[in-house]
Amino acid sequence: MLNQKLGNLTLASLRRILPETLPREYKLCSSNRYFYALYDEDTFKVITNRGEYSFDIYELLELLSDVLVIESVKPKPYMNTHKHVSYKLPIILWLLEMYNQNTFDIPSEMVEHAFRSELDMATGFGSIEEIRALHRQKFLNEASFKLPSENRYSEGDKVIKHKDYIKVDLDALLPEEAQLDSTLINVKYATTRETLDTALQQYTNKISETVNYGHAQLSIPVDHVSGRIERPSIFDKALSIFGVEAENKSKHIVIRDLQPMDEGDFLSDFNDSDSALIFIHGYNVSFESALYHSAQLKFDLAYKGEFVLFSWPSFGSLKDYAGDKERAVGAGEHLAKLIQDISNSKAKNIYILAHSMGSYCLSEAIKYLAKSEPGLQAKLRIALAAPDIDRQAFKKQYAARYLSSSEGVSIYACEKDKALMVSKLVNNSDRLGFSDPITVVDGMDTIDASPLTNKWLNKVKLNHSYIFQHNYLITDLYHYFFDRKPASQRRLKPMVLEDQKYWELHPC
Repeated sequence: MLNQKLGNLTLASLRRILPETLPREYKLCSSNRYFYALYDEDTFKVITNRGEYSFDIYELLELLSDVLVIESVKPKPYMNTHKHVSYKLPIILWLLEMYNQNTFDIPSEMVEHAFRSELDMATGFGSIEEIRALHRQKFLNEASFKLPSENRYSEGDKVIKHKDYIKVDLDALLPEEAQLDSTLINVKYATTRETLDTALQQYTNKISETVNYGHAQLSIPVDHVSGRIERPSIFDKALSIFGVEAENKSKHIVIRDLQPMDEGDFLSDFNDSDSALIFIHGYNVSFESALYHSAQLKFDLAYKGEFVLFSWPSFGSLKDYAGDKERAVGAGEHLAKLIQDISNSKAKNIYILAHSMGSYCLSEAIKYLAKSEPGLQAKLRIALAAPDIDRQAFKKQYAARYLSSSEGVSIYACEKDKALMVSKLVNNSDRLGFSDPITVVDGMDTIDASPLTNKWLNKVKLNHSYIFQHNYLITDLYHYFFDRKPASQRRLKPMVLEDQKYWELHPC
């Protein structure tokens, strides 16, 4: 169980212990070479014979979450998703041993040297010159010193040939209405992001004084795979130096048009639709990325009604997590007004999907909606996907309001969600969407999606966006929203925890 693996290891405890225990010498996991690590004000500095490297404590926590899931003491599984793995991994293994959280096999020789090597020097970065001199002396006679490369390619990589990518788009010669390489998807948006005036209207991560409304048109490639957001790879982008467009509408989800709208025109369109689906994204999401997710969701759900993206101004980094939470909460009143305005239209059903920290935004909005007229409750159906919100705060402060403001609430959780594991470390509190332990709330359906991530390949993924990526979950969401089927009538396995029922989603 991941909760058992974490134990007392939190961001707060690391901030206390690291200044007292570093600098220290560590042994690389993949060779008999050594390096020194220092720590000061949330930053690690690594000194090697090859050079000096720095990374912050949040980067270490991100790798730590992967190590706890994958349970490998070798650098290779992490090389493609993390930098400086050769240096971070020995520090992490030493921390796990020190916190007595070694719930998987860590060879003793990997950590014994670190425990023996505490240096009697100044703490923080004040000891840098001493360590540099010590390191030069120790490796003076090792001119052939080499470290594993941080930029390995996986065995599946292939040589890129220009002939594979530089093609004449004969379809482009046809009139646009005759082209069959993509499908157009319409998405409305309401955002509290500030406008960036460009040829193609865009929005920044700064807070706008007013809500900006608009309409986006995106194209989905004909051979789109359900659960994927097809975007240019790093190799496609590299080819742009040869004048080759990175985006290709026959391969990628592409933003074709963005048009701002005034509030009146925006809301009038809901009188012509029987329903509306509102999507609230999580943290570390740009406006453009949120649009790609929206188009993919609308297409994969085969949804024909009005799809609305509510986009709040995320900072976009783990370091700014606290600021993102404030911004998500701050946008709650605007979201409440949007929901209320749409409910005043002729739309009979309003479906709301909040992902990750978007659940904080929605929870704040619910405080305002709880005071609305009773007729709103029958229209709303809510799904919280990987909600990044304190589980106790949700149960005590928000649950009753959700139940009084909506016709149904489903919570999707996963014990392999590494983003929420990091959030637990940072906040030192259990998250509603992290199913270790599972959170059951009377009157709501909790669905554990962990079985969808049991394959080894999924262990190396972040497993935070499973709501978008798995057909079985998208299908369950379809039946919950549009067919209004209760959990007992969907392909879910009933589970019991301490006399409380929840549900488990299985791929077969």
